[in-house]
Amino acid sequence: MAETFTAIAALAWPVLVFAALIVFWKPLTRLLGSADVTVEIGGQKVSIKQLNNQQTELVADLQQEVARLSDRVAALSRGQSAGTQQGDARPALAEPAKVPQAVLWVDDKPENNAVLVDQLRRDGVRVDLATSTAEGMDLFGRRRYGIVVSDMVRVEGRETVPDAGVRLVKLVRAVDPTIPFVVYSGPRQAYARQARDEGATEVTASPMRLLQQCRSAGVLE
Repeated sequence: MAETFTAIAALAWPVLVFAALIVFWKPLTRLLGSADVTVEIGGQKVSIKQLNNQQTELVADLQQEVARLSDRVAALSRGQSAGTQQGDARPALAEPAKVPQAVLWVDDKPENNAVLVDQLRRDGVRVDLATSTAEGMDLFGRRRYGIVVSDMVRVEGRETVPDAGVRLVKLVRAVDPTIPFVVYSGPRQAYARQARDEGATEVTASPMRLLQQCRSAGVLE
């Protein structure tokens, strides 16, 4: 039953984290939506409209992830029942090694990730923000991280670089072949395959899958 309980825990964690936001966020945005209000969250100054958009995306993604995880729990339960009847024995999983509770997040528009960054920091995770590949690699060379997150398209200097995420993956992998690396970008990503070929752990537009990668990496306990 261990895998079943693990799946249930993975399901319950994001539900508990965002349940209060789902309940209270809409009334708040209706109250403030007509005002020109800017707040600071995740170390970034963002408008109420930007926060509302990010929260809407989080809730929609949470609903999809809950459905997927519910199916997984049901499948694991059926598999465990069959295995128990057959007398199957499974070895215990070894505990993962302790990793730094720190995220390097490279994005030239960090305000777009303000809600997620704030949530990670509230959970005790150090999140270092970089707005360029050069700045990100400078931080990566000086500090220890448990996971690296990058957008795909960035403005580097005055040039728009459509495969900036791929380039960063290559640079990081040259230094550390094993650190988890998530390209967190739009669902229609032309360079997704290249990023995976260069060693990206995952390319996703799902905030829930990003947080799950942080948990799998040991950054989130």
